[in-house]
Amino acid sequence: MARGKNIDLRKKNNRNLILNIIKNNQYVSRSTVKTISKLSMTTVLNTIEELLKNGLIYEAGTGESTGGRKPIWLKINPDGAYFIGAEFNANDVTGAILNLKGEIVYTNKIVIKGKLSKELIMNEVKNCVQDLMNQLEGKRNRIVGIGLGVPGFVDKKRGISINYVHVPEWRNIPIKDEIEKEWGIKTYIETNVKAMALAFKWYKQDMSSRNILFISIRTGVGMGCILNNEVYNGRNNASGEIGHIFVKENGIKCKCGKYGCLDTEVGYSAIKKKIIAGLKEGKFRIVNEIIDGNIDKLDIDVFVESIERDDEDSVLLLKETCKLIGRAVGYAITLLNPDEVIFSGEISYAKNFISYIKDEIDKNCLEESRKGLIVRVNDFGDRIGGIGAAAIVMQEEFGFTTKPI
Repeated sequence: MARGKNIDLRKKNNRNLILNIIKNNQYVSRSTVKTISKLSMTTVLNTIEELLKNGLIYEAGTGESTGGRKPIWLKINPDGAYFIGAEFNANDVTGAILNLKGEIVYTNKIVIKGKLSKELIMNEVKNCVQDLMNQLEGKRNRIVGIGLGVPGFVDKKRGISINYVHVPEWRNIPIKDEIEKEWGIKTYIETNVKAMALAFKWYKQDMSSRNILFISIRTGVGMGCILNNEVYNGRNNASGEIGHIFVKENGIKCKCGKYGCLDTEVGYSAIKKKIIAGLKEGKFRIVNEIIDGNIDKLDIDVFVESIERDDEDSVLLLKETCKLIGRAVGYAITLLNPDEVIFSGEISYAKNFISYIKDEIDKNCLEESRKGLIVRVNDFGDRIGGIGAAAIVMQEEFGFTTKPI
């Protein structure tokens, strides 16, 4: 039984390896595939025949002969498969459809309104997925799977969302089973920040960055790690909890039970509380002007706009925020020595955010740890959650390894 399973895994891995070679190279023939993959020609020919039969690739003309037969170019069929993704947090649900080439077909976003509850969140996730399904009317047989980017801790094998601190009643939710029961389509789950990091592995196709730290700053701070071009999960799938690194003496009590966590200082609710306290003291003049004195209008976009308009107190708060983020991220850079650090979240688009972060990294990291390091902002905007969730399915169904099976 184990031997048969290994044969199936090897066959799937060979298929995925060949697909990725075709996807990531402009001119690819059967001979090219054999050379790059180092597989036998028999395996290459049989696998390519299967891919053609299943409509995942197509033959796209011929090239010039170099002495023998003219090479027949192979191309990915974008419509050969579709991947659906939905990601959520306490504020909104974002969704996306990717095709087999990893191109974005459609995205959506639902703002969560009302008192947070597990029923409200599940309903909005299902509404998001239903909208995505509607876009693929008549192509359902091409949907490979649904990916869910879930906040907090997850049990990937059992498909359970273990907990989410911003919704106390959100515990041990069998979210995978609920979605599969609703649509009858294979579903995968992953922590949302790791899913976002996957988007850069599958969509960007930038093989020069094999080690990436993806930092998401929203209601809290999370980190997804791509190490040696693979997601690093840790023993209990609990890697990347950078929001619970201690950063401040005599800090506020975090929802995790500890004091001085990064989340309690730079998460959006923490920033909002600091601004409200400042408004009561007559500070944040431009913020007050934007919201016209109505605290209910205060959100992170207002903060970012006030920075753009050079509100002195907002700029000072941004510098303080970046100092704490930079300190925590600096620890991660020192330990992991990545090629690239990518920031995501509305605050990361604030004027001079990256400049302040780089200053802190320079202060906190050895020169060898940051030499050649790229620090930048996620260029997908708020679509990154849904795109990353769809990338979960791409990883599970079309990922491959070069290790022996």
